[in-house]
Amino acid sequence: KKGPSYDAIKHLCCKKLGVASQCITTRTIRNPKRMAAICSKIVQQINCKIGGTLWRVKVPLRETMIIGVDVCSDNFKGQTRSVVGFCATTNADFTKYFTAVKFQYDDVQLIAQLAECYDDALENFKTINGNYPVNIIVYRAGAADGQMDEILQKEVLENLKVIASKGYDIKLTEIIVQKRIHTRIFAYSHSRIQNVNPGTLIDRECVSNEYYDFYMIPQYVHSGTATPSRFIVIYDEIGLPAHELQQLTYKLCHLYFNWAGTIRVPAPCQYAYKAAFLVSQSVHDIPHKQLENCLYFL
Repeated sequence: KKGPSYDAIKHLCCKKLGVASQCITTRTIRNPKRMAAICSKIVQQINCKIGGTLWRVKVPLRETMIIGVDVCSDNFKGQTRSVVGFCATTNADFTKYFTAVKFQYDDVQLIAQLAECYDDALENFKTINGNYPVNIIVYRAGAADGQMDEILQKEVLENLKVIASKGYDIKLTEIIVQKRIHTRIFAYSHSRIQNVNPGTLIDRECVSNEYYDFYMIPQYVHSGTATPSRFIVIYDEIGLPAHELQQLTYKLCHLYFNWAGTIRVPAPCQYAYKAAFLVSQSVHDIPHKQLENCLYFL
């Protein structure tokens, strides 16, 4: 189990030294029959943390930056605050990322901090690629139904100001990702109720009349009930056709390098959650700037 020793190592490496680290417990490597598989997994994680790519999925979008945002709670030393994870792609294959982590004490502060993250991500993208992206697609998790209007009217507006300040025609699409929902989707086949196949999409009948939204089950579930994720498009300047946006969302669910399969949400969103979770559980501080272009939190 992760404990004080793990937390101390992660704080030292992430905050003070600015180096990626990999912790291995003796229990993990005691089974000689599984040693090859375990070592392979460890090497893969180290490869990711220092900037390697394990696999790719063909996505026919160019000059596009895809951003994931998620939030975790942090009660370190009695402080009530949230940790905001922000991950933005930096290459054409959507496999390399710029990462920022911020601490949030209220909604006003969150809006300002996300605007700062957008600015840093755009400048980082330009440094790496020589130009700003033409399109930005955002998958924003950690938002409830009652927050969508506020996100649209305040958060998106501030982000658009940052984009406009660059002096380039950069288009923005923002999508709310809801993971904690009560909706369940089943298939009825041969007089049996069972989970639907991975990649199943619902975009009619049970969707919103106010926003364009859809439900998707990207992941395969071995046991229990598969829980869909809900995607709500609250702002759209890019204007991708519905089927292309849905296909993009599904393909991004294949690009999470900690799992050799599909996950419930697009990889940028899951990476943002992992960054926020590591900081909220172990680091409790802003990571070193040297780590901002690697997946140190896997």
